[in-house]
Amino acid sequence: MHVQYLKYGALSELRHSISTNIKKYEEEKSWLDSFFNHRDYLAESRLEIESWPDLALPDGKGELYELENTIRLHEALKQLTPSQASDERLWTWLAHGPYWTYMRRRWPVEGQSRPPTYILEHYFVADARSLVRHGLARLWWFGHATAMVDEAHVYDLTAALLKTTDARQSLMERTYWRNHRILAAILRRVRYWESHGLDFYVPRERFRRLCKSINLFGGTLLLDAVDENVVNMLVDGVAQSEINA
Repeated sequence: MHVQYLKYGALSELRHSISTNIKKYEEEKSWLDSFFNHRDYLAESRLEIESWPDLALPDGKGELYELENTIRLHEALKQLTPSQASDERLWTWLAHGPYWTYMRRRWPVEGQSRPPTYILEHYFVADARSLVRHGLARLWWFGHATAMVDEAHVYDLTAALLKTTDARQSLMERTYWRNHRILAAILRRVRYWESHGLDFYVPRERFRRLCKSINLFGGTLLLDAVDENVVNMLVDGVAQSEINA
């Protein structure tokens, strides 16, 4: 089947109706058809997929299945280009349509102090940074940013990225998260030190200090221009500081 997406006018109408639609975001079934009064609000791309993958729903006990869902969604849509995967029309449609049940379970609006802001952040794509905050786009980008060519270990680094929420946020909130080479080098070196007795994930402040150090380095040199050996030296320097602390 062909991948669909919202038309520009429909996206604009939906976005500008967030405040008046807050109660609709608490409904258990998608309400787009009724909202658009059965008007034609979708366009069809030339991109074809066999079917939309099922995403595992949070179990209410703290298990979010981030890695499993990242792999499922990225595998199904790995033919997307970064430009296509940055298109708000696609992700807004998926969040309000095919994956409404998942969004309701993973990103419920109830209890949020600022529902309009919360909806805009997780159900729409406000800017490039929100690609890793949108309820579904984030999963694809986690996979894209870390997937490797090696078929036997495609998502090994994805698992390293998503090992803890704090580590994922510390990395994906930085400006270099879209540079696969830099991100992969960091995660590989973190795994190296983990195998040598230093866990960068515990305590969580350790991973934050690592990312802060790399970010400071990026303020003096263009990170896009450095090679993996330089990244290794940066991580090793932080590791030695942690060991000697």
